[in-house]
Amino acid sequence: MTAKPAPRARLSRRGARATATGMAGIFLAASVLPGANAPLAFADNINVTGPPTASDATPSGEVSSGGVDYEQKSLCRTGEHYPDTNFKNPTWGQRSLDLDKAHRIATGAGVSVAIIDTGVTEVKDRLEGVEGGGDYIRGESPEPGHKGDTNGLDDCDLHGTFAAGLIAAKAKPETDSFVGVAPDAHIISIRQSSELFGPKGGDSNIVAGTLDTLAHAVVHAADLGAQVINISIDSCFPAGNWQQNDNRFKDADLGAALRYAADEKDAVVVVAAGNLQGGNKEATCKTQNPDYDATQRYKYNTQEPAPPSDPGTPTYGPKHPFNTQDPTNEANWKTLQTVVTPAWWYQYVLTVGWVDRSGQPAGIDASGQQGSGTIGGPWVGIAAPGDNMISVNPRPGDDVGDNNRDLADATPAGEGKLQGIQGTSFAAPIVAGAAALLRQLHPDWNRTQVIEQLERTAIHPPRGRDNFVGYGLIDIVAALTEQPGPALDLVQQYATKRLPPPVPPALPEHRPRNFAFAVAGVSLLLLALGAVVSIPVRDARRNRTGGKK
Repeated sequence: MTAKPAPRARLSRRGARATATGMAGIFLAASVLPGANAPLAFADNINVTGPPTASDATPSGEVSSGGVDYEQKSLCRTGEHYPDTNFKNPTWGQRSLDLDKAHRIATGAGVSVAIIDTGVTEVKDRLEGVEGGGDYIRGESPEPGHKGDTNGLDDCDLHGTFAAGLIAAKAKPETDSFVGVAPDAHIISIRQSSELFGPKGGDSNIVAGTLDTLAHAVVHAADLGAQVINISIDSCFPAGNWQQNDNRFKDADLGAALRYAADEKDAVVVVAAGNLQGGNKEATCKTQNPDYDATQRYKYNTQEPAPPSDPGTPTYGPKHPFNTQDPTNEANWKTLQTVVTPAWWYQYVLTVGWVDRSGQPAGIDASGQQGSGTIGGPWVGIAAPGDNMISVNPRPGDDVGDNNRDLADATPAGEGKLQGIQGTSFAAPIVAGAAALLRQLHPDWNRTQVIEQLERTAIHPPRGRDNFVGYGLIDIVAALTEQPGPALDLVQQYATKRLPPPVPPALPEHRPRNFAFAVAGVSLLLLALGAVVSIPVRDARRNRTGGKK
């Protein structure tokens, strides 16, 4: 049957193709559209004033396409190699993670990680034993070997397999340096979306997957016993047009599903923050959110007023979204331009931004907006390497040579060009893998303890936290080796505060010493004068006595 014009949020192919610099731009940073209509314009008024509220009822874990009959619209993608790639040399991201040291401590053994994505295709010797967790697309494929009901074990897009490889790929040290963060973790694959599938007879710009089916997939993953859930999928919509009771953008059911997975099933849910798409006029992931507002740094701070003599002094107390007493805080809920779901459900997820090889958020976007390749927001909790990525390759392209055919560092970009693998889609699996390591090492920890340990041990930005990298770049070895402390407000711990001027130390009492020195000096002076005077007196006496003694 044809797709119904139901008011459900879908992923847009137009928005998803906005970024031509990497896989994340193709798959992750997709946009929410009201049915098949054009994206909404941004409104001048901003309606979002705080964190979202979930529905009371939890969605079911039913595995279905949501009443839509999907079909494959495009050929499956292939993984490629850049001509000068030497897979024996680790990338900067691999070096920064120090996985050799981490794997001496934990490998993720016994931990189940669900990947809600485009499916996972197993790769011999690299990614085997994947559990099929269900298929929310159930499309028909025109290509031989790609059956419709795959149970999640067929990935036409490569996106889900790349994510799975970053989490759990096995090492092959005889051929290359690549290995997943948690190579012994058990992967559960749930195919929920695809950019290459769409409704039969429907708009070719509408891709498979809705927020409704994502909500069902989250509940299903939790019911399958996943201890970690990775979601490298998101949808964006303009904050000025958003009302949570608006059926076009409704994601309260998704919030309820995330709450169920996190609070009732104790799963660590790791989600990608999303990528800025400023170069595409039709994209809704195109407007960057601000970082904290320096002019408002005291307005919502209930614990520390601005010093009257210096109102510009950087001071911030309980101004993080985890501060439930003050949600309209320096983290800038009130000035949001773009809402990203599921990333903004910070109460239940750990949202991941990405950094480039310099360790910084990725510069300025294609439209010239200053900000980050990550769509920032008060919900971002941590960051991980996100460019120059390598992962497993289930479908080598024609240009891939005989060596390292099971790895890819690029995909075709048209006209004989290649595009690298980058973005928050592939930063999130690194954090999910790290969560699996912690869950193996500390099986008694709940999901909050795992998240706090990752955030606490991250390499913090100057203010302790910001809206683009959260608490900073992940440090897996530190997370595995540092002793956890009591629960605390990390912003408070690393806050910059106005300090009083130092009190000068008390001067020591030197008067007795000085008096003694003075007396000694006078005595020496008198002795010296006496010696000088005695010499001419003695000479005079000799002269009077004719030189006789």
